[in-house]
Amino acid sequence: MTNTNSVQNVINEVMATRGATVSVFGQPHKIGESVDKGYVDIIEILEGFKGYEADTTIPAHYEVSEGDNYVWEVLDSEGNVIETDFEDEMEAEERMHELEEENASSVSVEECIDYMEFTDALEEKSRDNSYNWAGNVSNHFDFRIYNDLINGGVYVELKVHLYGDVRANYTDSVLLVFPNDYFFYEGISEVSGYEEYKGYGIRFSATHEGYEIHNIETDEDMEEKYSWEDALEYIDGLVEEEMSEEV
Repeated sequence: MTNTNSVQNVINEVMATRGATVSVFGQPHKIGESVDKGYVDIIEILEGFKGYEADTTIPAHYEVSEGDNYVWEVLDSEGNVIETDFEDEMEAEERMHELEEENASSVSVEECIDYMEFTDALEEKSRDNSYNWAGNVSNHFDFRIYNDLINGGVYVELKVHLYGDVRANYTDSVLLVFPNDYFFYEGISEVSGYEEYKGYGIRFSATHEGYEIHNIETDEDMEEKYSWEDALEYIDGLVEEEMSEEV
């Protein structure tokens, strides 16, 4: 059985839009083929989440019933007899659970979450979107964190915005599983960006809206700016001041 829950599928959806012409509010819009300077590439973050995909297969649903002649039967969800002639209810239930696992099926992330919520296996803990904190990332991302009530740890439902209105146009979701939500946030924050410009370094990340600037030679921290253009303009001003002082 193939588990269709895959980070690679999300990566493929994002990459398919790069360089493509899409419709934004009814008008054609060409998406850049590469990531603009000053932004962390969402692909780097996604690559780090490979291997954390949850198993989204769920067991079949059967039930046990007493049939004619005082024998027990295993029935499918439509009431059809799958196996019969069990001498007692316990024997029938044991076989029912075996059949449910044998006939498990891979489902969508949404169906898997619905199933786990229905069986009281998880509960939503929090949700957010990188748009809300203006993260410096090529594609904003939306996520929901769920507590695993059976095994501990957390599930994270993650999807990536592709273009246009941030309320729509997302990839399919991928479901990730971690020992705790710290691992998820760390996976985002550890992928940071750094650019050098005229003797100054500029740091940025998907978890922060600012651009941290420092003098490479002296390692002195300078002012923080909140757009790439403002950061470059600020550095241009610093360089002009240095040149005028030398004169």
